[in-house]
Amino acid sequence: MRITARLLDGRLPGHDKLFALPEAASALTGRTPLLEAVKRVAVVAEGDSPLRLAFSADLVRLQAGHEDDVASQELPAALEGAGEMTVAFNPSYLVDALSSFDTEGVRFQLLGPGQRALLSGVTPAGTGPAGQGTDDCHRHLLMSVKPQL
Repeated sequence: MRITARLLDGRLPGHDKLFALPEAASALTGRTPLLEAVKRVAVVAEGDSPLRLAFSADLVRLQAGHEDDVASQELPAALEGAGEMTVAFNPSYLVDALSSFDTEGVRFQLLGPGQRALLSGVTPAGTGPAGQGTDDCHRHLLMSVKPQL
């Protein structure tokens, strides 16, 4: 057996700072319907082309593709802390993140386009840890990309 190690130069970002999202907008939607919609809409995303999520007060619109080959779908969602917010993710990273949860819902804490987003699972009220409804045991950090308009 052979083990190779390499000392990294420089400083890694502080773990606590990555997961702290001050003044983030919060969006809540169903995990399974969102996962299925991401898989459907991502079919038209070419290569590493992003999938856009446009959140408003009561829905999220998913959109991928360019010019004549565009797919979109709307799902119910709730957005707090902002009137509207559009973020974009690599579809395969988003599928992996959503698949890692086993909860009914998912909460996105969003800073804006090109910023990190924190996903956490949401259970029906009163069934999560400490009865909060949010599963803080598992969180997923994703980096969004700036959507092309």
